[in-house]
Amino acid sequence: MDQKQILAHLTFQHAVRNPDVEDCWREGYEKGFDSDQLDDIDALNPYKKDSIEYQYFDEGLMAGLYKEQPRFAVNPTKAAQQTALADVQQATTAAKKPAPSLWEQTRNWIYATAYRLLGLGAAAIMAIVGYQLVDFAFI
Repeated sequence: MDQKQILAHLTFQHAVRNPDVEDCWREGYEKGFDSDQLDDIDALNPYKKDSIEYQYFDEGLMAGLYKEQPRFAVNPTKAAQQTALADVQQATTAAKKPAPSLWEQTRNWIYATAYRLLGLGAAAIMAIVGYQLVDFAFI
């Protein structure tokens, strides 16, 4: 082996033994995004517990499970698919929520108006009582 081959081999071994934390996060994100289960999360993490790689993989896994935007650049085609999927999911959940009926809107307006009037009434009563106390004190 010459010097270039040894250097390439050592570089490869270093990359295998010490993965980049961004790669750990991406790997966790992709695993989390692909799975919809919150069952045995610790079993999905291949890194040694209490290591930085374990922490980054776990953060990526949680971000993927909750369909958050990726912190680091993910595979471009997969990232586009993921954001499109997240947009579709948000649109379908928004479409499933029915609009409030006219009665519910009216009832909410009545409650809000009554609450405001009670607040104004309480402020007016406090002003009158305060004026009476000040007037009584200076007589």
